[in-house]
Amino acid sequence: MATAIDRAAVVLERFLAAPERPEGCLNFGELLGYLYAIVCSPEPVARSEWLRVLFNDRDPGYGGPVEGERVSAALAALHDALRADVLAGAAMLRGWFQPATPVLANLEADARLHQWANGFVAGHSFLADLWNELTPEELDDELGHALMVLSFFAGRELAEDFLADEGQGGQSLESMAESMLEEFPGALASYADIGRAVADAI
Repeated sequence: MATAIDRAAVVLERFLAAPERPEGCLNFGELLGYLYAIVCSPEPVARSEWLRVLFNDRDPGYGGPVEGERVSAALAALHDALRADVLAGAAMLRGWFQPATPVLANLEADARLHQWANGFVAGHSFLADLWNELTPEELDDELGHALMVLSFFAGRELAEDFLADEGQGGQSLESMAESMLEEFPGALASYADIGRAVADAI
């Protein structure tokens, strides 16, 4: 049986895929990664602020007040569900998508993991100044590694840059991608844990 969150996901996936949306608007896969970064922020992010990035600083193009209310309610439900997961220490993707095979297919534009990572990068970039200001130096390495893993599938060029910087002598892009995929659940948890730790220390 579909849950309220599943129903919200259906509303948002359909809405964000419609041609009426503004250029540069995030798609649903990107929204999931973007909201993960938002709910893991060391400080709460105002809804008006994160909505601005979601719609690329443009009018969402609602078909009327009823659609606007339905989409707003779905966004609130999704945000609150992901935040509850993070606060409970249950960092997860809620099973909405599985990684593609072969592993390098996750770097392609239509791959859900690529979309998630692209949205996550948008969210963390939006909050980068806040993270830089509040994160203590002793957590820099852990945060940096989590960011690499969670960002790896955002694009082939970025993945190749990570390989050049971090790859072990002669490691292939495919081999590094497999390692990043294995580390992904731990990096999700680590990113959320650091956000909570920084928030608790403020």
